[in-house]
Amino acid sequence: MKKLFALTLAHLTVDFACFTALFGSVSPAVEDKTALAALFLTYNLIAFGLQCPLGAFLDAKKLPRVGFAALGAGVTALGLAVSYLGAVSAGALLPVLGMVAAALGNAAFHVGAGSFVLTACGGKMAPSGLFNSAGALGVSLGTVLGTGRPALAFPLALAAALLALAALLAPSIRGGVDKPCCRELSALVRPLPLERAAAILCLAVAFHAFASAVAPEVPGLTGVLALACPVMIFLGKLSGGAIADRIGAKPALLLSLPLSAALFALCGVWPALSLPAVLLMNVSVPIVQCVLAGALPESPGFAFGLSKLALVTGTAFAYFVPVSAPMRPYHAAALTALSLLAAAAVSAKPANLQKEENNHDQPIAP
Repeated sequence: MKKLFALTLAHLTVDFACFTALFGSVSPAVEDKTALAALFLTYNLIAFGLQCPLGAFLDAKKLPRVGFAALGAGVTALGLAVSYLGAVSAGALLPVLGMVAAALGNAAFHVGAGSFVLTACGGKMAPSGLFNSAGALGVSLGTVLGTGRPALAFPLALAAALLALAALLAPSIRGGVDKPCCRELSALVRPLPLERAAAILCLAVAFHAFASAVAPEVPGLTGVLALACPVMIFLGKLSGGAIADRIGAKPALLLSLPLSAALFALCGVWPALSLPAVLLMNVSVPIVQCVLAGALPESPGFAFGLSKLALVTGTAFAYFVPVSAPMRPYHAAALTALSLLAAAAVSAKPANLQKEENNHDQPIAP
């Protein structure tokens, strides 16, 4: 539990540092909107796209996961410091270099910390929900403070990142032996061929990410109220794992995602419905992550990174497929409904029970 909370707080600070660099340094230094959009896309591709190969490397070399997360946090802090130097000098070179370093650190931290949570979850999905939820708070904090008060954001984010690094390096936190992903998570997965299960889950994540990118905004949310959407994301991820532990992964998906899609469809009439729709959509995040890890029980780093690769693929569509404001509710509704594909990869019964039942169907040997 101590490690889980340390990793969760570190998750918040790493995302806080990255988005402080993006909005407090890179955004003011790059005036061209097209170039700025390309840089933000580059950040996503590095921070999320690299997690899959890094996770595979982590699994193959059997490296300590918390130690790898600490390395990522340290690189993120370095990137933030370089970005801060760029914020107080002329030109965009240092801000961009700092952003790239922060993105690399972000990728290493996430795959190390996220896959450790999957290996130490005890078969439960609530730990994954807690870990994932912290990112939304870090992103919103970095965005708001980086945009409005960068002089406060930079030293605060740097201090927080260094404290997170110190916590992750503490012997009481980084101690322990890594192990393969919890066998209990494998009971969540239908006995499909591995490639098919992984493809279904990755498609579901990509549809979810695209839906998140085109989700309609609620007008009139300024000041503190502008944090309403990140808070909904936080609450959705936080509650998702706990709900699934209580009622099951498939029922949680079948309850939350159709209701989310219906609320999105009504946002054209009542825009405020976007907030509960976002909350319900994010209930699926820790569930799908745990189910994918269950499909790849010996490769938690690769499984965690694969979900992030699917995430950045879906998000990237928003950069190249423009969606007009009036059509956003319907696009988000349709994409959220498509993300129900995840339920197809979840078993109604534990896999071991299915195997036992299948064995009973076999002829009895003499």
